[in-house]
Amino acid sequence: MGERVIVHGYVRDVYAERATCATCDADFNGDGLVNTQDVLAFLNAWVAGDGRADFNGDGSPDVTSNTGVSSLSILTSRTAAGSNTISFDRHDLIIPAVGNDAGAGPTNPVAADFNNDGKPDVVSANWNVDTVTLFTNTTEAGDPTSFTSEPASVELCFNPLVARAGDLDGDGVQLTVRHADGSTASLAADHVIAALPPWLLEATVAFHPRAGAGDGAPLGRARRNPVQIRPPWRHLDHARGGERFARAAGSAGRGGKTRGSDLMAGRKRKFNPKIPAHINQNALPEGIYWDDNRWFIYEPHPEGGRPRKRTVADKNARLSELHAAVEDAKSTDVRGTLAYLCARFEESLEFKKLGEGSRKNYKENAEAAKGYILADGSRLGDMAVAKFTVPMMQRLVETIAAGRPAKGLQPALKAYPSKANHVLRYLRRMFNWGIRHGYCLHNPCQGVKQVEEVADGKMPSLEAFAKMQTFLQVRGRRKAHTRGCVPPYLHAVSALAYNLRARGIEVNTLTDAHYTEAGIITNRRKGSRDNVTLWNEEMRAAWNWLVAYRTERMEKFDRPIPIRAEQRRLLVTESGTPLSKSALDSAWQRAMNMAIRDGELDAKDRYSLHGLKHRGITDTEGNIGDAQDGAGHKSPRTTIRYHHVLPVVAPPKPAKS
Repeated sequence: MGERVIVHGYVRDVYAERATCATCDADFNGDGLVNTQDVLAFLNAWVAGDGRADFNGDGSPDVTSNTGVSSLSILTSRTAAGSNTISFDRHDLIIPAVGNDAGAGPTNPVAADFNNDGKPDVVSANWNVDTVTLFTNTTEAGDPTSFTSEPASVELCFNPLVARAGDLDGDGVQLTVRHADGSTASLAADHVIAALPPWLLEATVAFHPRAGAGDGAPLGRARRNPVQIRPPWRHLDHARGGERFARAAGSAGRGGKTRGSDLMAGRKRKFNPKIPAHINQNALPEGIYWDDNRWFIYEPHPEGGRPRKRTVADKNARLSELHAAVEDAKSTDVRGTLAYLCARFEESLEFKKLGEGSRKNYKENAEAAKGYILADGSRLGDMAVAKFTVPMMQRLVETIAAGRPAKGLQPALKAYPSKANHVLRYLRRMFNWGIRHGYCLHNPCQGVKQVEEVADGKMPSLEAFAKMQTFLQVRGRRKAHTRGCVPPYLHAVSALAYNLRARGIEVNTLTDAHYTEAGIITNRRKGSRDNVTLWNEEMRAAWNWLVAYRTERMEKFDRPIPIRAEQRRLLVTESGTPLSKSALDSAWQRAMNMAIRDGELDAKDRYSLHGLKHRGITDTEGNIGDAQDGAGHKSPRTTIRYHHVLPVVAPPKPAKS
């Protein structure tokens, strides 16, 4: 099959030895790459009459064609110079079709110089007889076209469809055969790719020649120590059992195995009599294996070594449990751990029905709980919830509340009593959900006592409130995006938060639907009751200003005005879009920092937007019951936390006898 090339094969394996040739005919344009540019170059050469497309060396391009069930035809050009009529001489090449009455079935003949004699040879992939046949060109220049009378054939399997020649490493022309089942076989000791469409280049064979396969053996004599090339279908073990797909170059020559987390589909799993009888083997999931009386999967080694086995079930496991084990293995969180339970809770309908702010807070609490570092350096999120106990959760809450110094593998923690109670409430709710849905058997937070929080309402003094209100009005009149300016809507937001005794989110979500002739409806959060706050001059001025600002901004940016009143938000940005809660919080903090930096407010007088609710409840006229009605609280105990007024009581008066 050409100088220094030996090939023979049989149905299951193909053996090949290293070939060395001076040039690569598939690289038609000589750029060192085999791609579609070579196809275009060949077509241009054909049109131009390039001699490289000439079989008989007469200076005219010739044609190869499969014309029969067992033959190829070489059409040598006999077209006269300047003639508008083309003519060819036909030379048939007979392909052996032993044992097949339907003929060899040649498809897609290929021309390439396999023996490096400067003359193109012809190769045919034969569909019916599972062979690839080479016809060596023996034509002398100017003589009639002639080829060797004894073509060389290589027996393959899986109905070869396409044969292409090419060479990537520059040491000779090799052959790649594409089979009907999609696999590819290479008939020389190289990684072969030629000018094939991309969809035909999905699979090739890569390997290394063994030592001792010299390059000097003459044609027709087999060498010792040939390189064994396993076709791709030999590399595909059962898709759901046994070895993984071996892809690494060299693994075929060494017979090595590549194990990892990635699987490739191959042949259907064969029946394994050792698998428990109650398991439907055809329904087994990919990626799970049976051996040593247990089910296991492969997972990456934590230290970067070879993948290791992890037992996931015993012989009594049901098919559904095996599917669950495989699905869990695809997740980064181990089933049964706190992190796994938190992830499932966030996917639940109960979590999705919560408000946006509650979901955000719950996620923050979940991260705080999962990221808590234990004494051995591990994360609480990686611990199985079955090991959680009430004393353990009580220590967790108290540690977060009181803080701790750095010790051993545990970093230092600041004291956050409020955060500790928030984490406890989140975990208690999540564990209750897990019990209802079968993810855990008990609630370790049931019975855990909350820590006492420091009563710090951060209520502004009357003087600080007045100074800040004046600052917001003055700085809000400055041109936007200039030094010292603040968003113009902040003074109105501050006035409404104080008079409505409302949270920031309750002011942020006000719409035209909350306007009534009597006053403003406040949509309370955190379980409080909605109420209507009667109008006063400050409230009406703030509302009217916000409506005028919204109208001006939406007209300037040509924003559509919603028809429904509940969709017309009162607070908008400079571009006329609804103002988000995070944007409002950021604007308030920037304004507060600016007031302190410019000396308009002392740092000790700093207060949050929520502090205005404390100020408003405290300034409510009447007794604690009136303050409770104004705030919408369901319990007077909650109102007491906001009502920073010492009760004035009369001294005792003894009864007259």
